[in-house]
Amino acid sequence: MGRWYSLRLRIATWAEVCRHLAARVAASADGQRLALVLPEGPVEIGRVDLLGAPWIALTSAVGPPRRASPVELLVANLHSPIGGFCLIDGNLAIRQTVPLAALRLADLDELVLAVARQAAWAREQLSE
Repeated sequence: MGRWYSLRLRIATWAEVCRHLAARVAASADGQRLALVLPEGPVEIGRVDLLGAPWIALTSAVGPPRRASPVELLVANLHSPIGGFCLIDGNLAIRQTVPLAALRLADLDELVLAVARQAAWAREQLSE
């Protein structure tokens, strides 16, 4: 079948998300959460229900918000093609939520990488 054909396949369940990503990157799961370790940084994926439908939320930690301007973060959210800044337990993170229905494997791979790269960029910007 080949890689090209398999990446066009649609995902229908949370189990398929976990199986696909665990086969591609270092991952650990605990039911409704999947923690991925990428060279760009960690990404956590969780299954959430919104309006009665299954969605997935991708989150990557950035760090403490002490040097971040709230106005700059809002502007970044406005211009960012992927994800948005949020606070989780007092720490800044990038988060992207997408519906699970009709999500392609290739789209999932791109989302994971984009969230990880956006968070890595944000970590670099805050450290300057």
